[in-house]
Amino acid sequence: MEATHTPRSVLTQIGSWKLGKTLGRGAYAHVRLATHKNGHQAACKILPALHKDPGIPVTWDETIDAVEAHKEVVLLKALCGAGMEGVAGLEGVIEEGGWTYVFLTLYPCSISSLSKPWSVDAVVIFFRQLLHTVRNLHQLNVSHEDIKRSNILVDSQGFPMLVDFGFSHFKANGGYVKSAGGTLDYSSPEKTADKRYDPKANDVWALGILLTKILCIQHPYAHSYADDTSTAVKRRILTGDAKFHWKPDQVVPGGVAELVMGMLEPDPQQRWTTTRILRHPWLRTRYPDPKPFQLPLYEPTLLHRPSQSVIEDVCFLAYLNGEFALCETSLRIEERLEGKEPCWEKRWAGMLGSWSQRAEMDWQDIPTAITPFLKSRSSFTRVNGPPRAKRVEKPKGGILKEIHLLPNERAPPSLGSNEDIKRGIKPVRSRLYKMQTKEGAQNLLEICARGLDGYCEQSSQQS
Repeated sequence: MEATHTPRSVLTQIGSWKLGKTLGRGAYAHVRLATHKNGHQAACKILPALHKDPGIPVTWDETIDAVEAHKEVVLLKALCGAGMEGVAGLEGVIEEGGWTYVFLTLYPCSISSLSKPWSVDAVVIFFRQLLHTVRNLHQLNVSHEDIKRSNILVDSQGFPMLVDFGFSHFKANGGYVKSAGGTLDYSSPEKTADKRYDPKANDVWALGILLTKILCIQHPYAHSYADDTSTAVKRRILTGDAKFHWKPDQVVPGGVAELVMGMLEPDPQQRWTTTRILRHPWLRTRYPDPKPFQLPLYEPTLLHRPSQSVIEDVCFLAYLNGEFALCETSLRIEERLEGKEPCWEKRWAGMLGSWSQRAEMDWQDIPTAITPFLKSRSSFTRVNGPPRAKRVEKPKGGILKEIHLLPNERAPPSLGSNEDIKRGIKPVRSRLYKMQTKEGAQNLLEICARGLDGYCEQSSQQS
């Protein structure tokens, strides 16, 4: 469906928000300026909704887009709940009419629009902050997979804010992936070769390309504008045909050339990690690093059963991790959350719970990003884990109840046994994409991993 025929471009009002000019658009998302009736502005990212009303036909393309869109929403909720700095602030979510409206903190610009050249000191401070953000993501086994200038915004203090997690990967215990998403001139050789690869190493490669662009160094795999085509760039990346144009003062021990070459090491096993990069002499600065990220614990003790929205989000993450089929009930995930053994599901349930599980969020006259600085009102309490932040004082004024963090869902039929009902579990079958069989769910997972090219190839073989 063309964008001109969807709410992404024609809708002018959603709730108390007025939608204005287009700020950007991507493969499946449309970002517009949103102005609340009280004057507060945010960036409204309009995505295909995961949950459709019964009876509405859904194509495979729409389903795949919805998977990527919902992945971004779930990850942003969890990352904001964990107190991750350097990631776009999530202010609220509305699901209506088959679309998801994600309200993000509005930032002044992306680094692609900043004046050039930067001073070395400015580059070091900025890039070091970005490295800390990426390292923190990697500690949670999240890789961004599309690091580039247009996906790095700048806040009012000049610090980087990483946005657009649509192509990101979550592997609970680490591991290799295969993906067609991202941007070619930031892609590593192993990803370009369409092989299974380490997504964290691919992020490091993208950071290396990014650093060359910030420093106005010619792209090592785009030798001239005349033949800067996707085919030529891809061939050079695969064959290692790189050309670097260094200045004499850059090719010294501890210089920027040494740093970039470590990040652009063709062998992903030998490529530098974010921790090693941060130790490099060229990135030393007297400017203080951000506060260390406190990694959420694997084994918080839950006093109360998590809300259904948190359980569904954890099920979705398990699906992305290849540990859950969309035709399953949530019983197995619930048992892991209630068990005594430490597991990644508990960590992420805690992160999601710290953000919010309420079906409606109370907005003040001036909405604020839901970050750890806003008092958590989760449906369960952690006995151990990251300390709760101080409560933000509420400004005076009426409360607006309009931002739905859950879709308007009908009561699902009970699929649990009598014993399950007695235990108070009552598992419900996943509403994700109306999958009926395990084979269908696995097929969708494989398609999403390969990208739409794989889907088109599969469709042509079947026809």
